Amino acid sequence: MSYPLAYRIEPSIYRVLTKCKMVIVADDEPLPSEYPLLKDYRAGSVISPRLRQVCGYATHVLMRGISVEEVEAILPLCINTRNLALWKIQGDHVPLREIISSLPIQRLSIDTTLLFVRHPRCETTFNHITHLDAVCFGGSLWGRGRTRMDLLPCLTHLAIRGTLNELLVEPILRTTPSLKLLIYCSKDDMIDDGDAYHDDLRLVHVHPPDTPIAQWCHGAVTGIDLWTTGEGLQLKKARYILPR
Repeated sequence: MSYPLAYRIEPSIYRVLTKCKMVIVADDEPLPSEYPLLKDYRAGSVISPRLRQVCGYATHVLMRGISVEEVEAILPLCINTRNLALWKIQGDHVPLREIISSLPIQRLSIDTTLLFVRHPRCETTFNHITHLDAVCFGGSLWGRGRTRMDLLPCLTHLAIRGTLNELLVEPILRTTPSLKLLIYCSKDDMIDDGDAYHDDLRLVHVHPPDTPIAQWCHGAVTGIDLWTTGEGLQLKKARYILPR
């Protein structure tokens, strides 16, 4: 049976979905255009079959500035999501753990202080995640001689935004043997408290974007994102450090 062209190309049209709200007045980055049914959805509203269908197409999903309740309603519909960004979500993140763990998400960008650190007894294992962008990094995940990396058994790429010091670098690199790339994403050029790990090929520095929403959307569409940028810098670093 032949389907209309519109139905055949819809999975490509709705491959990237966003639902963003301005968080503070100082936010001057333009918000992306959004699918109308998703843009207008509010927690507690009835989810239409059409919205359920469109969410099922998405492989890249960005939600920002909305409530946990809205995320709880929408995210389970995104059954094919591989790349998820949850930024400045309002409310307790604990209910999101099981949802994130149940989906085939490989790349996650989230405030890890809310997902892990404020609830250190979290036992949910995120078996699919290979790339974690810690938008607000909770150092106690690795510090003071303990680690919860058992919750991320497949992690190979980690990005940390904000201040990173040697006391954090050491346990991260030591307790995560599967880690191939550690991105230090900050406006600061140097890591605080020494440079013992500057020659470690896994560690690279990337300047944060001025327009993170636009960069994320561009990466979702083109594949040129934070991770490919870090991998490119890693190759340059290897050519500089390794003997010829």
